[in-house]
Amino acid sequence: MKRLLISLCMVFGMVSTAHAVPYCYRGTILQTGFNQLTPTQLQIWWNNNPPPANNASPHWYVAFHAAHEYCKARYGSDFIVTQWAPGPSPYNISQGASFRCGKCIPGNELPPVDPVPVDDK
Repeated sequence: MKRLLISLCMVFGMVSTAHAVPYCYRGTILQTGFNQLTPTQLQIWWNNNPPPANNASPHWYVAFHAAHEYCKARYGSDFIVTQWAPGPSPYNISQGASFRCGKCIPGNELPPVDPVPVDDK
């Protein structure tokens, strides 16, 4: 009985595993232009929101979270960072950060595309 119970748990555990689905699967990402955070802005963010003490890369932590908060504050709560270019490794906030914000629009909510007028001349 015990073996049967363990076997059933393993089978259902295998069946119910989650599969990775890419961000915005079957939708379109609405991108903004490039945004930039200066070293001064990142330092202010660091002073107001210090990284956790056990963080392996506090500079990456600050740039990542500051960029995400910037997207949400400037464009709306459903925007996230979609492209990221903080600089070469090892990264330091003195390099600033460049990034793009994006929002997922589900495929069934996309506006129809206007047809291109044909020039019959």
